[in-house]
Amino acid sequence: EHGPSRFELDKLTPHFRRLIVVGGNGYTLQDYPAVVELADLEIYQSLDVMPGNKVVSGIEHILIDPGFAHCRSNAGGPIVVCLGGMDPHLLSPRVAKALIKVNRKIYVILGRPLVMPPNEGTNLIYVHKPPNLLTYLDGASLMIGAFGTVAWEACAAGVVPLVYGWSESHVKAAVELQARGVALSLGLWSDFSALGLRQAA
Repeated sequence: EHGPSRFELDKLTPHFRRLIVVGGNGYTLQDYPAVVELADLEIYQSLDVMPGNKVVSGIEHILIDPGFAHCRSNAGGPIVVCLGGMDPHLLSPRVAKALIKVNRKIYVILGRPLVMPPNEGTNLIYVHKPPNLLTYLDGASLMIGAFGTVAWEACAAGVVPLVYGWSESHVKAAVELQARGVALSLGLWSDFSALGLRQAA
């Protein structure tokens, strides 16, 4: 995310025969001219097909654990909330609070310690730093999260992701997924509405 710099690429180049940079998912690379010059291949994870003779891009080249293809969604299953590893905008507590009254088991995946709303019932289950989301997406009904790798994983698992974008490029990609019938864009993170989220869910 946001890397690598020319300095980092220069440091790596003497030690490896081939250098591959993986980017995309709405994040811009820090020094794209350096990537073009020094990388042997760029895998750009996006719906967009990027130009260049050393670029592999498009939806078929998004890197996802093949295990997600074995997951099965369940319309009556739990809701998975995953707002990225670090949840930079602290949406997890707001999403959890908005869903407390929803009559469904809800797994809230946390990548870092956050002050969460009290569990006013038994439907909220907090999970800290799981190795992956396979266990939680298998049998889930929905995934509410941030656009990025978790959205692709949910799609691969057959679970509809309702996603917030951290940037306009995230929102653009989420809207494209929505147009393809596999996701629902909730707009920018700053547009969060508890009522809007409940209605969408």
